[in-house]
Amino acid sequence: MVKNTEFAPIITHKSAASYGTLSGLVALKAKSAEDTKATKDFIEFMYDPASYITFLHMAPGGMNPMLKGIAEDPAYLEDPNGVFKLYGADKMKQIVSGFDNLRSFSVVEGKTFPASGAIFAKSVIPRMIYSVTIEGKDPQAALNDAEAEMKSIIGQ
Repeated sequence: MVKNTEFAPIITHKSAASYGTLSGLVALKAKSAEDTKATKDFIEFMYDPASYITFLHMAPGGMNPMLKGIAEDPAYLEDPNGVFKLYGADKMKQIVSGFDNLRSFSVVEGKTFPASGAIFAKSVIPRMIYSVTIEGKDPQAALNDAEAEMKSIIGQ
């Protein structure tokens, strides 16, 4: 199956875009210098390549890295389920390249769209993608249905 699988990490119409989710570590303002140092040390530890790869491998099926070069690291390709090794460094690099064009639907050209939260909560876009990739629905029909649902959600 791996040999017959291709990816479209970047989709282009009016501009390049990707679909995905991004998870990150957040450090809040600390009360003391000691807490600030501990937070800094933890973040440096987590982003050390060996620690970061271990963290990525913790999720079932693994997570894709945001740090450049990690997808090509032989240690990253050795995930517990052996999935990444099957795909190989080149294909994993291609998959990860989609992050370069990841955009938020909540903010477009500096304008915020608070109603996007309701669209996310209803999983309109993931359900649209599922309907095409798993259920075999016509892509244009899926787009039309998703657009109509989004308009309904935001009251247009």
